[in-house]
Amino acid sequence: MNATHPGEMIAEYLESKGMRCNDLARRTDCTPKHISEVLNGKARVTIDFALKLEYVLGRPAHFWTNIQQRLARGPGALRSRG
Repeated sequence: MNATHPGEMIAEYLESKGMRCNDLARRTDCTPKHISEVLNGKARVTIDFALKLEYVLGRPAHFWTNIQQRLARGPGALRSRG
């Protein structure tokens, strides 16, 4: 099973809410470039950014950081516990 970068999940959420990269950038006080890099899997979701996502998207910060940590551990980290 391939690990999913949290940026992919953020992009899906934005699409479902009709939000754009610039909207998220403004609401999180981050640059559009940073948001784009996260959405494209080129930048990590840091604790600071996860806290901002929690405020804007309503998902707990630990949700985003856990996904990022599992991605860093490799493909086996997301395997089902069955």
